Formats: sequence, C-alpha cells, structure tokens
Amino acid sequence: MRNSHTLYVGLDVHKDSMAVAYVANAHDADVTFLGTIGTRQVDIDQLVRKLHSKAPHLVFVYEAGPCGYWLSRDLTKPGHLCWVVAPSLIPKTPGDRVKTDRRDAGQLARLMRSGDLTPVYVPQVSDRHLLPLLGLMVSRDPREYAVSPTPGRQEWHLHGDTVIKDPWILAPSPLPS
Repeated sequence: MRNSHTLYVGLDVHKDSMAVAYVANAHDADVTFLGTIGTRQVDIDQLVRKLHSKAPHLVFVYEAGPCGYWLSRDLTKPGHLCWVVAPSLIPKTPGDRVKTDRRDAGQLARLMRSGDLTPVYVPQVSDRHLLPLLGLMVSRDPREYAVSPTPGRQEWHLHGDTVIKDPWILAPSPLPS
C-alpha cells in the first residue's frame, strides 16, 4: 500500500466484538480486512494507534444499532472523524443476501471512500436534557407514560392501540395493576 494521507475504516460493531476493515484514499486501493477486535477502550486505542501509523488522517464509519453512540463519542474525542450511518440508508446491490462481518466492514469502508453514505445525527451527552421536551421516552416501558389532558393537534400511534396526543407533554403515570 502506498503512503496515503487518509484511511477509511469500516467497523461492523457487535456487543462483544468489532470487525475492522480499511481502505486507503487512492482509487485503486483494495480493502484490507484487519480482523476482529474487542469493544474495550484498550482495544480501540490499540486499533487507532495501529492505523495511525499507516496514515495520519483516519475516518471511521459504522452502522447505527443497539450498541448506541459511545463508539462515535470515543473516536471523535481525540479528533478523528466518525460517521454513524443508518442501515436503511446504505446502498445495497440487488441479490446480495450474504452478510458477514468481514463483508459489511469492507463495504462500509469502500462506500465511505466513494461518498455514498449519509450520516445520522449523533446526540451529545449534553443533549439528554432535551429528551422530555421532545417526547422521547427514556424508559423502555411505554405504560409508564400517559398523556396529559391538554387537547392535542397531533396523534402518534405507538405499540398497538396506544395513541399519544401532543407527545411533548408526556407525564409519568402509575403502572396499571
């Protein structure tokens, strides 16, 4: 691999492991699968040091999922660029049904280099105070919230027959017995 100034790093993130692949900025560069690493901070720091020796500028990308945004925050803290992309916004070729961690990580790196990905907003830790104002439920149990008696202009249908009017005016209620 020639000396490149930028490496695009695709991560396929799971609870206990991450598959890592990278590709250089050069158009004719091939995707290199680095392997699978753990999700501990030590493993991530070691990966960043290893890749930083190959290129000074690192661009990371991974799919949004149930693991949250902690990885994006950890990678952007030292100044690296990290995109989180929605799985539904990743271009896929028709008939490509085989999914492996290696192929997903390589595809993310390749698509990031070509500019075919769209990032999603990564909320900062300081944004947590806005959750009740936006009507986003902090609790996982929707029965803990009931609509206040204020007449609403908008209805949201959640979890079957549950209707929420004015989702920004959610008030805690006791669980039904």
